[in-house]
Amino acid sequence: MTDIVSPVLAGIILGFGFYGAWIGAVIALALTGAVVAATRLPPRRVDGQRVHPT
Repeated sequence: MTDIVSPVLAGIILGFGFYGAWIGAVIALALTGAVVAATRLPPRRVDGQRVHPT
């Protein structure tokens, strides 16, 4: 979805000269991806090893 939305959104925002909005949108997209990835990764133990469910 981001492969389609990002270029279209960039064209609209940059076309109107809203460079600050584009920077904010990119940061928001990156943070959203990081949060989604963090919630889907398996938990880690204190020593850094992954915990495998048995």
